[in-house]
Amino acid sequence: MRWIIAFICILVSAAYALDTADRIGGDAAARRVLDRNPIRVETRGAAPIAYSDAVRMFESPSLLADVQAEYARLLPPGEKPEFVITQTAPDAYHYVNKSGQETDIRELHRAEHEGPATEVVFHAKGRRFFGEFQAVIHIAASPRAAGEGIEYIARVYAYPENSVSRFFARHLRLVHLFFNSKTAEIEQLSVRISQGLARRASLDQAAAR
Repeated sequence: MRWIIAFICILVSAAYALDTADRIGGDAAARRVLDRNPIRVETRGAAPIAYSDAVRMFESPSLLADVQAEYARLLPPGEKPEFVITQTAPDAYHYVNKSGQETDIRELHRAEHEGPATEVVFHAKGRRFFGEFQAVIHIAASPRAAGEGIEYIARVYAYPENSVSRFFARHLRLVHLFFNSKTAEIEQLSVRISQGLARRASLDQAAAR
């Protein structure tokens, strides 16, 4: 799940405030995560992508499937992704990783807001080495204040269901490190994926004219 989250992250400026509680609306599962003092991991940065292309990518009805397809295209010949994301409904996805651990992802919010900033919020539920977890993932992108490209911010609110896991997460930061591991490597890959999708978005727009 880490590279999926990281890619979407590549797609708000440092001054843009994420209002996650407002964006999740009345979703009970996501509200429970935010209300339970979750572990919070945040990343921000910039990418050489036109903001208009980022908006078009966010508007895709198959956003995560598009990410997966572009990721697969970048792999060496003969190599396949470790798992396949299946879109089970217009706003729902499912996958099983190489360890046989399942994850369900639901899209809660996707819209462009004043700023401008384009945002997407997901709720994820699954199992990892530390047991079952739930997470809310909030990503936003906006034009860079200076120069071309976009700035992004992504925030993950993670809640391990197991009380022992929560204890170790608080005191040893194991879960925090899991959600925050390999950030630089993943972000480099994510930039390549987003640039590929941006090119496709530009070509599709040109073809439609």
